[in-house]
Amino acid sequence: MTGLRAPAGKSSFRRVAIALLVFFFMVGLNAVQDYREARRVSVVLDRLQSAGVPTGLKPPLPASAIAGDSGALYAAAALLTGSRAAVIDRVAKVAEAEMAKGPLTKATLAQVGEMLGSQRDIFDLIDRAGTQPFSGFAAGTLYGYQTFYMAELYRLASQRSVYLASSGNATDATSALLSELALFRSAGSPLGDGVLPDRFPTAEHIALAVSQVSSAQNLQALASAVQAADDDAALARQLDRRRAQSIERFVGRARYGAGLSWDSLVRPWAAGAFLRNLDLFGEKAATVRRPWPDRLDVAQTPTSGTARWFSNWVGEPAGLPNEAILVIARDVAAMRAAAMVVAVERYRLAHGGAYPASADELVPQFITSLPIDPYSGKPMRFLASANDYTVYSIGPDRTDNNGAITGAAASGFAGSSRQARAPAGDIGLRIAKSRQTPPRTAGGTQRTTN
Repeated sequence: MTGLRAPAGKSSFRRVAIALLVFFFMVGLNAVQDYREARRVSVVLDRLQSAGVPTGLKPPLPASAIAGDSGALYAAAALLTGSRAAVIDRVAKVAEAEMAKGPLTKATLAQVGEMLGSQRDIFDLIDRAGTQPFSGFAAGTLYGYQTFYMAELYRLASQRSVYLASSGNATDATSALLSELALFRSAGSPLGDGVLPDRFPTAEHIALAVSQVSSAQNLQALASAVQAADDDAALARQLDRRRAQSIERFVGRARYGAGLSWDSLVRPWAAGAFLRNLDLFGEKAATVRRPWPDRLDVAQTPTSGTARWFSNWVGEPAGLPNEAILVIARDVAAMRAAAMVVAVERYRLAHGGAYPASADELVPQFITSLPIDPYSGKPMRFLASANDYTVYSIGPDRTDNNGAITGAAASGFAGSSRQARAPAGDIGLRIAKSRQTPPRTAGGTQRTTN
């Protein structure tokens, strides 16, 4: 033999020992990294909570804190609507198909009236709810299937408004619209994952009813309700909701304080991806505080390859889906078009049937200021002709098509949903001039003619 060789057993022991040392070193390094990332997560979440940003981590309000709130009434009405969905849907589909083409026929009106008459208990709940404050649906009061039926409840309320307006019952139609607008506000709150009702038809129902209203008091009530339904913070609220969902997803998966597991080994890298996503949420939150239309640039940030590995930890990427942005912006444009329509009708009533020549004549007596078009950042457009007038937004294509409305039907008639559509034209309301405009004298005064 030319040299000494270590015994085989001792060499194997050395390799095992080195492997164990490397393993424990890596585990220790992972633990240090996990601790550092956990501290970063804690600091960031504490900072968000201190700033009042919804995180989903605060305990739910006790029942006593929501006494008198309308959330419980809407939840009960949603349950009843869900139990009768088949009957309601059958009649609603017939009515909506006719409304997409024009006014309801007498036969359909009778059918809708019969269906609505059997839902008086539901309408009693939503009418009572509409007179009470709404601060959100408390945890435990609205489950997943009830959330789904909130859209059905909104649809039912819409049917009542259309029926009363189509029947020429202006006073009751106004009351129904006030309840629908109150429900409109609640339906815009965070309900459940992926639920974002299309509420554009409410503006069309206002357009259908408002020219029949001859009471200044009713028009004033409608003006106040439409103003309250103008949800300028809708994008910010939906973004906060999605950020809170992301936080809940991570905290629930991370399980800090639990025992050693595979999740705890990959947790430091998942925490890094989570915090980067939160940073992007912060950038998006700054975007939705900018003026219209800049705030519409809040689409979801494409997920990088590394972040996709931890999608089950992080949840949705920062931002809002394009479909949500479209629905929210259209709803805002709709309510602002409706606000101007109510202002025009108030002007008409105060001026003996005459219509304004320009929108500037509405300010400040009939509307405080001209509402802003979410797609242009400028006041909503107003066009008047001999037979009708049009109030509109330039729409998602950001092009003024001179009131060529393709994003919504004219004169208040429409189908039930446009959530999947991205209209190429303008979005707004076209209203027929139902009464003769009195001629103007040279001195600017008016005389009424029959």
